[in-house]
Formats: sequence, C-alpha cells, structure tokens
Amino acid sequence: MVQHIVEQGTAKLAVPLGSAGRSHSLARLSGLRASPGWHVSGEAVREWRFEGFSLHPDGPCLFGAEVGGITLAQALELPLERAVPLLGRLAEALGTLADRAVPFFPLQSDAVVLDGRGGVLFLPPRVMREVRALRPFAENRDTFEALNHPDLQGEALASFTLGVCLYRAAVGRFPFTGADEEEIHEQARKLVLQPPAQLVPG
Repeated sequence: MVQHIVEQGTAKLAVPLGSAGRSHSLARLSGLRASPGWHVSGEAVREWRFEGFSLHPDGPCLFGAEVGGITLAQALELPLERAVPLLGRLAEALGTLADRAVPFFPLQSDAVVLDGRGGVLFLPPRVMREVRALRPFAENRDTFEALNHPDLQGEALASFTLGVCLYRAAVGRFPFTGADEEEIHEQARKLVLQPPAQLVPG
C-alpha cells in the first residue's frame, strides 16, 4: 500500500486512498489526520502523523515524513532466514510500545514499515482502519484478516499475529484462509490449520 512520492521537492511516504478520496470519507480521514502512529528505533519512540493530502496520477493520497524500508507484507515474502530477524525486530518494537503504555492494535502488514536503520514504523492505526474499511475484502485478506484473531486483544493478539507471520514466512502461505472474513475467523477460532511439517518437505 505505501508509496514514496515527492511533495514540493521533499520525499514523502504516502498511502493511496483510491475510492476513499472520491467520497464523503475524505472528510473523516481529514478529521483523523492528527491521530498518531509510532516510529520505534531501539528504545526511542517518536509519534508519526500524516501531514496532508496530495493528488497524483494514480489518485489522491495521504502523505507524511519519508521512512525508507520494506513493509511487513514484503518481509513475509522473503526467505525464512531473512524474514526471521525482521519479525524479531517487529516483536521488540511491539514490546517497546507496550512499555510506553501504547495499547496494542491489530496489525496491517502493508501499514508497517521495517526501515533500513533497524527501526519499525507503524502507520496511524485509526487512519488505516478508515482506509481499510473502504477497500474490498480481496485487498484486506492477506494484509489484515489473515493476521488477526477476531476475538483476542492486547498481548494475546500480538502473540497470535506474530505466530501467523512466522508461519507465513516458514510455509509460504497463511495458516487461515478463506473466501470471506467469516470463514477466516472461524478457522482462527478453531485453530484449523495444517502443521508446517506437512507443507514444507524436510
């Protein structure tokens, strides 16, 4: 989802809005623009916010300060030996946020950036929830629905999501899949999944 654009001569990180930018939801997104995300680097935590809207050939987008790196979605496509250290970094960043009393929020893999300096950027969850609600299920399936348990919260949800990410990195597919979110949620509730050893030879 994230893109890198140039706004008034300065590199920015952007999130395309698609249909959100052509509807009344733009006003809601504008109202949420001050809602924070967090850029975690070691023990340091800085709030990160979207700065404004911009119109580009592909449509309108929200933009904020540039953060280079790869998304969690891209990290899950890497070979296991490269993905595991990045997942370890993600776990440490979530722990740092918890130590700062930031309530855990469901992760969206294309809204988490693992930067090139050992940090992790979490795009503002309230804004991303609004954008996500306007996307079709097909766009949310592997970036959100497959990662999050419908009933868990807090540390339990964080542990579940990290486990799903590790499974995806090891096996090459998510443990819970389906034609709609209800099917995915039902599989997650029942923990219906194939053991990785059955899917990965050796």
